[in-house]
Amino acid sequence: MIQTSTTISSWRPLSRSSTWWRIRRLVVAAACFSGCLGCGQPPIHTTPAILVQVAGRVTLDNQPLKRASVLFLPIESGSPAESGSRARGMTDAFGEFRLQDESELAGIVPGEYLIVFQPLPLLAGGATQTLDNDYQSPETTPVHATVSADTERLDFQLTNPASAFRIEI
Repeated sequence: MIQTSTTISSWRPLSRSSTWWRIRRLVVAAACFSGCLGCGQPPIHTTPAILVQVAGRVTLDNQPLKRASVLFLPIESGSPAESGSRARGMTDAFGEFRLQDESELAGIVPGEYLIVFQPLPLLAGGATQTLDNDYQSPETTPVHATVSADTERLDFQLTNPASAFRIEI
């Protein structure tokens, strides 16, 4: 009878404590971490150094200006700036508003601003307020405001020429 030798392979599965597994875990962790870095782009929401919480009230001919957008546009050399931090608020039924910056964070960066008011259509059954066109454009608005670190409230009393104010029922 012929004897054949069989060699038993020395292959065996690597244990999880082997060097191979350690290197593999290190490579996987490094790949995951590098994916979290975001390729060097700035985050979507960056918080400015200072945001001042500002609220206020807008009246038109001594009546609350309801459902109007209040837009704060930064001023550079007396005219609206091409860039800068804008802020917006919406008046409620009492003419009250709170400002948010463009990232929808509560507040506004201190500085000089032109203020534009844009009334929105009132809900069904309500009266419509007509606002003079001068208040609705950055080129013609006469309203300016300075926001400092200690500004908490800004109130605006607007007036319309008698022919521009009407109530429709």
